[in-house]
Amino acid sequence: MASKKSLNVLFIFSDQHRWSALNCYGNAEVISPAFDRMAEEGVRFTHAMSSCPVCAPVRTTLQTGLHAHQHNVRGNQSPWVGQHFRSLADYFNDAGYETCFIGKAHWGKYMFYDMKWKGGFVPPERRLRWKHWLSTEGHVQYGEKVYDDAGEVLFDGTGVPEATFETGLAFDFIRQCGDKPWIAHLDWGPPHTIQPGPTVKYNDEYYARGRQLNRDMGFNLPDELFVEKDPRLKLLMPQSLLFDIVPQRFLDMYDVDSITVDPNVPEQYRKLARYHYHEYYALITSLDEELARIFEFLRQTGHDRDTLVVYTSDHGDRIAAHCTLEKFRTKSSPHQNSLRVPLMFWGPGLGVGQGKVNQTPFSSVDFMPTLLDCIGVPVDVHLPGESLKNCFMGECREMERHVLLSLDPWRAITDGRYLYAIRSEAKAGPVPVSTRKHAVPPAWTPIHLIDMQEDPYDMQNLLEKPELQAVRERLHTELVRQLIATSDHDFVLRTGLKQRELF
Repeated sequence: MASKKSLNVLFIFSDQHRWSALNCYGNAEVISPAFDRMAEEGVRFTHAMSSCPVCAPVRTTLQTGLHAHQHNVRGNQSPWVGQHFRSLADYFNDAGYETCFIGKAHWGKYMFYDMKWKGGFVPPERRLRWKHWLSTEGHVQYGEKVYDDAGEVLFDGTGVPEATFETGLAFDFIRQCGDKPWIAHLDWGPPHTIQPGPTVKYNDEYYARGRQLNRDMGFNLPDELFVEKDPRLKLLMPQSLLFDIVPQRFLDMYDVDSITVDPNVPEQYRKLARYHYHEYYALITSLDEELARIFEFLRQTGHDRDTLVVYTSDHGDRIAAHCTLEKFRTKSSPHQNSLRVPLMFWGPGLGVGQGKVNQTPFSSVDFMPTLLDCIGVPVDVHLPGESLKNCFMGECREMERHVLLSLDPWRAITDGRYLYAIRSEAKAGPVPVSTRKHAVPPAWTPIHLIDMQEDPYDMQNLLEKPELQAVRERLHTELVRQLIATSDHDFVLRTGLKQRELF
């Protein structure tokens, strides 16, 4: 059982926040004083990576400590995570903690046969044993309803920003805990692409206004998208230009014409991307205000001396980088804007380093063993990640390691300097019997080799550089080793992948 002196954990998890969209990560255009304070008073990781850069898989990874091919939530349409996995809440419950999940869960998709899930309510038997539940199934829309333990609607998507309401719920939970140790898993919806909701309706007027705006602003989107009411427009058009859904005061903090667009955005879409950046940065600044509220609450309650605060995100956002109309506002690719996320640890009274920057590669699978180590719980040997507690506590040492990344149809690996990715050319599914007994022709191709240090925008593919052959071979060998070690046998077998194959 935990004692009164046990540290508390506030795990803050936003949605689709890429690593380069904070002042403390080198982007001076983003207004983020509270995040900057967290970096100045804590430890900032430069190479935190989403192990599977799409919402449901990586969110399930945080709950189970497993890769997507291990817990089998491989995409947003995968069935809801199986409840047989030992979860983060299980470990903290057993250690005597009060456990509370607040905000967006999205651990897969509920199934048609479970009709209790109407409106996003998650029944108790599907919550992976979190004691307190102030949450929703996942975000289908902007302003998703938030439910309490019993299924009563606490938030209907109107009145105040979603993140503001959820942060208040976290404060209420912490107050109720008294002297009991606690973990609060606070999951904000922004800065994810805005979706339809209580104040956002996609009707004939929307498409007509969007069509005219596209012409007036010179966004260069094909006119037929509006005529045909193409659903891609929900991602292509900056929704804050059509709906009053981003608080205007945050939009007013930025001069859209002065915003710098990354060089990996195609010329024809750079103006459109600038307006997406404007909306994105405004949402991040709105979260910054919530983080400032959190720091003040912890100070007032004395929990600034006994609470470990962690901030990160599920994955990044390409925002038109290397884009097509199909992949304009998305993630899911082995690019840095998709994979890399901010990660900071803060706890001045707990021995967390202050003002430290750590380049150790940190994967989503490392969160569970790291948090368990922080509260003194032995880490299960079957977990694929490892505790990186010593990277932000005490001497804050740096480690050389490789991080496995995956999302069908690709797999990738990075050592923090280079990012190597390959693509399967074989269809996913059961491996034919003949394939199990006999060697098959290789059914995979390399995608890219990127120097992350010199090329943060993935502009130069170094696969053909002869001087980097040893790097390619080393990363390829380690990639296959980790795929086998983590039982990703389906990918290895259906691609005919061998450790010694390269080209």
